[in-house]
Amino acid sequence: MAKQLRIAVLIDTARPFRCEIIRGVAKYARQQPNWTFSVDPLGAAAPVKSTRYWECDGIIAYSSSTEMCQVLRDSKLAVVLCAASLADPGLPRVGPDDLAVGREAAEHLLQRGFRHFGYLGAASGFSAIQRGHGFERRLAQAGFTCATYTVPRINATIVDDWESLLAELQRWLTALPKPVGVFTTNDITNRRLTVACRILGLRVPEEVATLGVDDEDLVCEFSDPPLSSVDPDWVQVGFESAKVLDDLMAGRPAPSEPVLIAPKGVVARQSTDTVAVEDPLVAEAIKHIHDNTTSPIRIGDLLKILGVSRRSLEQRFKASLGRGPAAEVRRAHVERAKKLLLDGHGSIATIAKGAGFSNAQSLCVIFRREVGVPPTVFRKQARLHHSGQAGGS
Repeated sequence: MAKQLRIAVLIDTARPFRCEIIRGVAKYARQQPNWTFSVDPLGAAAPVKSTRYWECDGIIAYSSSTEMCQVLRDSKLAVVLCAASLADPGLPRVGPDDLAVGREAAEHLLQRGFRHFGYLGAASGFSAIQRGHGFERRLAQAGFTCATYTVPRINATIVDDWESLLAELQRWLTALPKPVGVFTTNDITNRRLTVACRILGLRVPEEVATLGVDDEDLVCEFSDPPLSSVDPDWVQVGFESAKVLDDLMAGRPAPSEPVLIAPKGVVARQSTDTVAVEDPLVAEAIKHIHDNTTSPIRIGDLLKILGVSRRSLEQRFKASLGRGPAAEVRRAHVERAKKLLLDGHGSIATIAKGAGFSNAQSLCVIFRREVGVPPTVFRKQARLHHSGQAGGS
């Protein structure tokens, strides 16, 4: 009979996304008949020097405290940290690919036609900084800049001085050109931003579209308006953390680099449900394109719906977005294909049909031209990255 392995899960349950990590750990544990584990709702803030924690074979922890990481290292136990707030915690780490999270946010706002952007992040915290870098770099590739504003303790549930922060946010928001797409480092921060917009009389999403991270449904759905959010795939973070811990307890070496999990994508809600172009006809065209990516979109059909000539549509698109309608159609279909490739295991022919391409060959040709690699390679790279076999950032 296999030895029973006792796992301590030091992940507090105060935030919904951390509960998702625990779900991922439990998902892996169900595959291991010899795993038993305990979860303390206080997580790494609990009295971890208690013998009830040290009498175990391994620990999965969520902590941004350097002192706690030192305690965990000193325990000499198999430990995996499932957070990215520290650049080098000195422990095996599994966490979201925060550069990719930022890129995903930028892509979402770019698709909606925004030309002005802001990032509301933290002055410290490795994860928040990486998200900001990913956001800014993708915008730079598209030829845009980003106005960044940082505040202290951005990840805290309670900000030390809310009135002072609100005043600062109001000054920053007032100075931003409108309409503007703003990415925030998490959903809690996004909610604070929308409150500041409401006090200022700025309409969300028409004047300020906002996008957070973590997809905490209790935060996002009960905000006014409901908040769009990048889903970092916290369940997979938990699953991969447990997998790495299993390897450590079996005597296998720790990963040489952090295991980074690709985001699942953006969960779009009302806070980004807009098209940021002044030309109402172009806005209508973009909305039609992005609402119909599962079917082939022909420019001729678009012309009939809009009641304009091809030349007029081309000129108005280029004036508003710097690209023509055909490029926007290709972009929308390719983004749909990317999501299907990341989400499922269907054949390329099935992916092509679900992303509005006429056939698999058409998908492969256009995808390679737009992305740089064939769809099969894109999916393989994503899976390797997802499983932690790809290197860190």
